[in-house]
Parts: sequence; C-alpha cells; structure tokens
Amino acid sequence: MVRPLLDYPSRRRLDACINISDLRDAAKLRAHKMVFDYLDAGADDEITIQRNKDAYSQLELHYKILAGLSPPLDMSTRVMGRDVQIPFFTSPTAGSKMFHADGEVGVARAAASHGAMYSLSTMGTAAPAEVATALPTHHPKLFQLYVWKDRSLVRDMLAQARENGFHALALTVDLTWYGNRERDSRNGFTVPPNYTLRQTYEALKRPTWTWDFLSKPEYAYAAVDLAAEGRERRAREGTRGETRESDEAFPTVSFFLFSSYGQFE
Repeated sequence: MVRPLLDYPSRRRLDACINISDLRDAAKLRAHKMVFDYLDAGADDEITIQRNKDAYSQLELHYKILAGLSPPLDMSTRVMGRDVQIPFFTSPTAGSKMFHADGEVGVARAAASHGAMYSLSTMGTAAPAEVATALPTHHPKLFQLYVWKDRSLVRDMLAQARENGFHALALTVDLTWYGNRERDSRNGFTVPPNYTLRQTYEALKRPTWTWDFLSKPEYAYAAVDLAAEGRERRAREGTRGETRESDEAFPTVSFFLFSSYGQFE
C-alpha cells in the first residue's frame, strides 16, 4: 500500500513525459542525487558526453512522400543475426537496481514489449538466469563482458550467459584505469552507499526511491558473485581449473564503452 502512494507523483510525471528530456527530468526528481548522477554523468569535464549528444543532434530522418505507405510502419530488422521489431538495443548498464527496484528485469521486460534486443552488463544486479526467465525463450539478448585478470571468473560468467540463452557477446574495449568521475567524488558515491548525514538528507528528499531501496533485498553484482561462488566451490573440490564449457559460440560485436568499472588487463 505504501509504495503505490509514494510512487503516484512519479507516475503522474511519467504520464506527462513527451520526450527524452522529460524522462531525464522525471528520473532526476525520483532518484537519490548520487544515484542519478552516477547514471547521468561521465568522466572529468564530461566533454565526451556532450560530443555524443551533439553527434546525435546531427542525425536527420529523410522520409519519402507520396509513397503509398500507411501506418503501422514496419521497422523490423536483424541485429547480430536476430530478428527485432525496432533497430535498437538497450545499453548494458551496471547496477540497475540502484536506480529502480525492478532493475535489469524491468528493463528486459520493457525491451521485450517493444521487440528490442536486451543487453545485460557484467556488473548487473540480476544474473543471466533471472533475466532469461523474464524474457520470451527466443527473445534476442546480449551479454556485455569485461575481461579481467582472473580468466576463470570470466569463463564462468560466459558460461552463465550461454546456458541461459544469450545470443551475442559484447566485448568491452576500455581504458586501463578507472574513469575520473567528478560527480561521483563530489557526491561521495560508494557501493554499497555510506549512510552519512548528507546521504541521509538526500534520501529523505526522495521518499519513493528510498522506500524501494530499504524495502528490497540488498543488491549485489549477481553474475560476478555467482562466478566467484563457483570458483570457490571448485577450489574446495580441487577442480579450480575446470569451468563449464559450451560448443556453441557467441556472435561477437566489439565496441568502446567508457565506464567507471572498465579495466582491460
């Protein structure tokens, strides 16, 4: 009963949104400041973020007139060998349960409802198995991978993705050091959060987010934790070098992703 009452203003704002900027403003009003800035910010002076926005603003839609088309228009295509209804896929985002209690599962359901490919981050707060159960069996889904020094941990995460029907792998090619995320430093961002006077004050200003955060189980990086548990189990059993294997290879796409967690070593 409490959450619907707290969530009512946020839902009213969502209903009034007509563009991406409105959605951003609605998220800023709902989320804890350090959480919103973690999602919204970039590194240093955030020049790259602004350049990305500028690049998108240069794109134009060229449409045909008097071509005999009638709605609904068909935007379906193939992405990484899979059929999708719209030519987009969700960006893999770390720690989604920080932003909303539904986390990665909520994003996956939204992607499925629009026929878009879903992407799960290595640092997701839902494991591949949890996401897979929220999607139709053959819905296209992609797993984003960080390659770390501990290759057994990496292999276990890949095995989780394979076993749960992920169709593609995104290999993140990143910088070799953590990004200097200035907004995070100013906000005192930590995982898990420190309960300082400042953070408590910000939490009181965002009761809906705070209720979600306090009333749900503490979030963790689910795929990493499962892989680490498997490594520890193999070490106890004396089979540390063995990991689950699969004969099925991933179609692979490589892209650049600048992230505070990214380390390619």
